Parts: sequence; structure tokens; C-alpha cells
Amino acid sequence: MSLILDDDFPLFLTLIAQAAYEKMTGRAQVEPQLTGEIAMEIAEKARENLGGGAHVCIPKGRDWLLPRRDREIWDKFRGDNYQALAKEYNLTEIRIRQIVERCRAADQKRRQAGLFGEG
Repeated sequence: MSLILDDDFPLFLTLIAQAAYEKMTGRAQVEPQLTGEIAMEIAEKARENLGGGAHVCIPKGRDWLLPRRDREIWDKFRGDNYQALAKEYNLTEIRIRQIVERCRAADQKRRQAGLFGEG
């Protein structure tokens, strides 16, 4: 079952409603009828807050997503699994090595902060 919206419903709001509906019916396993109502309420709230002819730019969130991904890679790093991580994250082994080195340096800096009364 899927969310059915009128063809003239704004695309931006359709995407919001469909995303909410899919998450609630899939992951949260909320009953489809109730999920549809809630998804439309979410879309309506977005329209109220973002509507009125304002041009809204939705950021891709790279500044938020990439550090989370990199930290996840660092947490999974075991010293010899560069190739496995590259395959899992669809990155090159060189890129995984760069991420690991950057995370290692950040961790060392964090652990050593304040050693001599600094930070």
C-alpha cells in the first residue's frame, strides 16, 4: 500500500509526505490509514512553515553526513580492513586511508588536549 495524493499536490510536499509514510509503515510499522493521515499532517505543517512563495533551499547535508560516516568508518577500522571498508562504503582504499588518518589525528589531539594545561 502506498500514499495516494492528487496529481496537483505540490511536488515538494508530496516528497515529504511520501518519505514520512514510508518510514512509518516500514520501520515503525504504524497502521497505513493512520500513517497516511500523519504523513499529510507533516506535509501540511511543512507548507505552513515553508509556504507562502518563499524559495526554500534544502541542503544535501554533507557537512552533517560525512563526519558521521567518517566516524563510523573509524569505529569499524581494525588496522587491516581498509579493503573491506572501501567495499562497504563504496570508496577507494586510498580514501579510506585518508579518513582513518584524519580520524586518528583528531582522536590523538583530543586525548592529548590539556596535557600541559592547554585546551
